[in-house]
Amino acid sequence: IQSSLLPGVKFQDLPPVYQKSEELQAIYAFYGGQVPGTDSWLGLFGGVSAYHHLCCTHFMKPFNHHSSLACVAYCPLADRMGETKAFTVNSATGHFSGRTRTGETVEVCKSYHGSAAVLAWLE
Repeated sequence: IQSSLLPGVKFQDLPPVYQKSEELQAIYAFYGGQVPGTDSWLGLFGGVSAYHHLCCTHFMKPFNHHSSLACVAYCPLADRMGETKAFTVNSATGHFSGRTRTGETVEVCKSYHGSAAVLAWLE
């Protein structure tokens, strides 16, 4: 996994939507995402669920949203290639959400009064 991590990204090099979130700035200062690969076991986040289903997700590189149909406030943090499972951070509120294999969006952590929900989840 360590060999698949990309070098950190400087603040000025982050897409503008990522610059709005101090949490995302901190995360991407350490590593700039993960090289996408075909080996699902090398996803940085996750593991095997209670039902022995592989549920690793890869740490995504930051990207400009204006070139896609994605909601501008939501920044993808991790994604499971070939499935709908993903984790996003709302750069405006700091709320951290997950999308299940069925496509349902579930709030994982909510930021209260500026708390770093996504950093608490990563811890």
